[in-house]
Amino acid sequence: MATQDERRAATRAALVEAALDCLVDLGVAGTTTSAVCARAGVSSGALFNHFPSKAALLGAAAGQVLDAAVADYTARFTEMAGASDDVLGDAVRLLWHTYAQPRLSAVLELFVAARTDPDLAASIDAVNAPHVVRVFEAAHRLLPEHARHPQFDAMVDLILAAVFGVALGIDAEAQRKDRVETLVAVVRAQLGTPSPTP
Repeated sequence: MATQDERRAATRAALVEAALDCLVDLGVAGTTTSAVCARAGVSSGALFNHFPSKAALLGAAAGQVLDAAVADYTARFTEMAGASDDVLGDAVRLLWHTYAQPRLSAVLELFVAARTDPDLAASIDAVNAPHVVRVFEAAHRLLPEHARHPQFDAMVDLILAAVFGVALGIDAEAQRKDRVETLVAVVRAQLGTPSPTP
């Protein structure tokens, strides 16, 4: 028989999963607490026993997706290492593939919604700040030769912003691919020659 802590953890996980499913299927506006509770099979009282607000729930959902995205990207990039001579292109294209996943795309919409929702902004900021640190750490770890370039961090920041914009602003797949390949060309031009080992 499950302990009380195990039941609490299972309910919390079910609420986060339901919130993510709602974000993917219904968008931010359709992700109401009643819709989340219906999908999770719990009462609104149960939701607020685990999360003090809808914003806190959405922040937890975003944090889970962002954590998974970094882990997935790192694992997939590591598998690809040495398979081609275009490591920078591979890095950018894989990032785009990661951003194009339905759950991460849905979470990106929360960043836009947070502009006019102070509670959501606070919840998103709380999970995004450590996420950004992990992203830069992963970039340095996965691209050590290029990471010595003086513009490396600036380029990582530009890549993240550009892919975010493509994910939210362009619907046509051909246009998305064109924008990503343009970004690959920019990154190659800036970082294409690894800095020598000191």
